[in-house]
This record gives sequence, C-alpha cells and structure tokens, in this order.
Amino acid sequence: MGQIEDVVLLTRKIESLLDKLGANGRGLHEKLTSVENRLNLQTVKKMRWIATMRNKTMHEHNFQINDFYGFKTACNEVVAELNSLLTPPKKSGCFIATAVYGEYDSPEVLILRKFRDDNLLKSYCGRVIVRLYYFIGSKIAKKIEPKATVARFIRILLDRVVAIIKQEK
Repeated sequence: MGQIEDVVLLTRKIESLLDKLGANGRGLHEKLTSVENRLNLQTVKKMRWIATMRNKTMHEHNFQINDFYGFKTACNEVVAELNSLLTPPKKSGCFIATAVYGEYDSPEVLILRKFRDDNLLKSYCGRVIVRLYYFIGSKIAKKIEPKATVARFIRILLDRVVAIIKQEK
C-alpha cells in the first residue's frame, strides 16, 4: 500500500471514532472542532497536525509526509485516546462512598457517581483521576468497617464534597 492509501485508512478510523463521540462536520478539522473541548490539548494538537498532513497528502501534487512513521504513531496514539473516551471504565461503582454510606444507591453515592460521569469523565485529567481511583478504591473500601472511626472521618469528608457538588448545580 502507498502513503496515500495508508493516510486515508488511518484518518478514516479517526473520523469514525470522532463520529461515535458525536462530532459534526465534513472533514477531520471540522469534526475535531466540534468535540475538542472533550480532549486534552496535546491530543487536539496532534489531531490538527494529522488533519493538515491528510489534507496536504490528498490535495497537493506529489506531497509526501517526511516522517511517515511519526504520522502513523500519532494516528495510533489518537485512536487509543479516542477509544479510551468511548470505552466506559470497567467498574462503575463508588467503592469508598458505598462502603461508607452502606448502599450502592444512597443519595450521596448517586450524587458522587453523577459528578464522576458528568464532570470527571469529560476531561483527560478527570479520566486519569477516575482510573487511579478504580485502581485503589476497591482495596481501600474492603478495609473500611462501616462503624469504625476511619469510616466516620471519610463520611464527614464525603458529606462536604457532596454539599459542594450540590451548591454548584
């Protein structure tokens, strides 16, 4: 396969993933613009470069991407980032809050879960925080005894967090 065919295949995959994210527009630049607030700055910059290289490859006679390996690597990184946005975390529970409040569907746990879904999962940093929490949260939750001093302390902290979230609505 030639460079043009590779560029088309790689960028079509990116466009397809952007469509799944709800992107609008005809080309890669337009689609990116419609969802860029959901991506981290480095990914946006990478995608702008990819879109520009794609356009030059398609529209400039005899244009060749000098660092084609770098182009393919950037495309694969973008695909991985977009896939992570489209793949919900495997575990959806608020482990520590559930352990502290005693119920998966307690009002406080529901507020925290909604905050996670509506705020944290929409930014790169937020997704990193959620993944870190899932890595350690279940281990911590297993050690919390509902009536222990630690559980009461965590509940006081979580009550304050829930109150702040409620105020921001």
